[in-house]
Amino acid sequence: MLIFSVGLIAYNSRSVENDLRDKLTKLTTFSKESLSSALWQYNYDYVRDYTESLFLYEDLVFARVATPEMEISKKARPDYVESSFEDFRLSSRFIVSETLITRRETTIGNMQLVFSR
Repeated sequence: MLIFSVGLIAYNSRSVENDLRDKLTKLTTFSKESLSSALWQYNYDYVRDYTESLFLYEDLVFARVATPEMEISKKARPDYVESSFEDFRLSSRFIVSETLITRRETTIGNMQLVFSR
């Protein structure tokens, strides 16, 4: 019974992790498309609103969108306000994604997202 329980817990952990990674991949893909036009047109209000809306995902703890020249939007859950993206990247408690945002093969920004495991 103990071996079965340990196996089931390990399987569930991997399943949850895979689900989170899939969710993060889909969110990143959709965000790249949405933010590409907004950054290209300097519509930074849309970028800020979009970043705010990402926090409807309960697992998201940190989001940042920047151009090479400046940070457009950065938000974190209250417990993580003092944390940097590097802090998240170095911790095994989080799944991180950093994506370049391009428009017509030109890099116009990047997006960093962090999900809590």
